Amino acid sequence: MELKGIAFILLKEFAEKAFGPQGLERVLEKVSPETREVFLNPKKHKFYPWRAYVEFERALVDEFFGGDISGARKVGRFTAKLALKRDYRLVFARFKTPRDAVLRLTKLWGLYLRPGELQTQEVSKNYWTVRLLGFPITDMYAEHLSGWFETVLAHFGAKRARVSWEKEGENYVFHVMWEE
Repeated sequence: MELKGIAFILLKEFAEKAFGPQGLERVLEKVSPETREVFLNPKKHKFYPWRAYVEFERALVDEFFGGDISGARKVGRFTAKLALKRDYRLVFARFKTPRDAVLRLTKLWGLYLRPGELQTQEVSKNYWTVRLLGFPITDMYAEHLSGWFETVLAHFGAKRARVSWEKEGENYVFHVMWEE
């Protein structure tokens, strides 16, 4: 399983902006040499092992959020804000509404993570389920994605965006809701 380098860049940037260069170094000291190597100089368009991302985020959450995985939701919010302003600005340029964002997530997923797919289903006007299939994530990353989804929805005009998640066997289901 692999994740595109931009995600590593954004996660590294979160650690450095939120906790300073010393905070980033504290996290890098806690990870394996392989993960450290990836995070020292990630390339935006290159794919890297998923395990390196998970290991770094786990070390970050343990170090600065006392192991509470809800800290990963904060990381997701921060990285989404950066991505919407800079790195994914053109990717999201055609989105006009929260509904557009949810519908197009399925197409974007494969550009940044592999393998796996997202399936979306409209439950009601402002309530969707998003199923993540074939890409076994961690509960911590489910929290991260929840914060990311909430920020993207708010960016496109959603009020009080809320995302919760649950496991269905090996897959995760996200419940995505908002008001207009």
